[in-house]
Amino acid sequence: MKRRFASALQVTALSALTVLALCSRAVAGDGSVTESVMLAKRGDPAAYGRLLAFGQRCAIDPELMGSAGGTVAAVGLRSGSVRDLNDFQAKSSIGLRHGNEVPKSAIDCVATQRALADLAGHNSHAEAVVPANDSHAKLIARHTCTINAEDPAALMMTAFLNEKNGAESLPFGAERNIRRSKLADTFISARYLERYRLVPGTISLNTIGSRPEVLICIANRSGARQAVTAITNRESGWTSVMQYQLANEKGRIFILPSRPPAAITVPPFAEGHEPSTSVDPMSEIDRYPELAR
Repeated sequence: MKRRFASALQVTALSALTVLALCSRAVAGDGSVTESVMLAKRGDPAAYGRLLAFGQRCAIDPELMGSAGGTVAAVGLRSGSVRDLNDFQAKSSIGLRHGNEVPKSAIDCVATQRALADLAGHNSHAEAVVPANDSHAKLIARHTCTINAEDPAALMMTAFLNEKNGAESLPFGAERNIRRSKLADTFISARYLERYRLVPGTISLNTIGSRPEVLICIANRSGARQAVTAITNRESGWTSVMQYQLANEKGRIFILPSRPPAAITVPPFAEGHEPSTSVDPMSEIDRYPELAR
């Protein structure tokens, strides 16, 4: 009897150790950032949701997490893995819930911080590699400076460009128009909207071109902060360098257009979104082939 009881205890202990080992491997896998980053870069919203959960529990900067989300959403829209932002949010919430179930001790906060910073800056470097002696590259190099990826201005502009590039990749239609409307309402300075009494959802935002636009510099000029971006259409043979004026409003950075809104000159938005004004958030400051302006 004692022998059978001891054997039973041994089996029970062995089973418990086996289960514990399996759970430990599962937790290690769940808390691993590497696979989540790899999937997130492909536009997987659930993978971003897991990183978001890790980031929240590690008290990582919300602006950084939001900027990373813009990258993943833009890639997901281009690849077709999500239909729209609502679909992206619904699918990322699954990963968020899963990430919140992982024990805090299994989360590598340092790796999560690096992963989110990598995702946030993914758009900025995706289209930047061109031959050094190329005329387009020379123009861009002339206006390029070192960017602190954690600068609030850089985070806001990266999120804006990720969203802008995601909208540009969509076909013409209601969803693209609605996203552009929300883009203007989210990133344009509140004092600009109030100054010209622009009602949210009534702005057609000029985003210039269908090629990815990249952030190349955050600069201080004449006492004001400026963001400099570039967009290249190599098939048509041109590169444009743009400058955005930035405003700090109660600790948050927004785009402050330098020109008044203009009368609408593009077809109205579909699905009830009919903008009455057109806003240029940026000014073109250099261009190829017309390098001298």
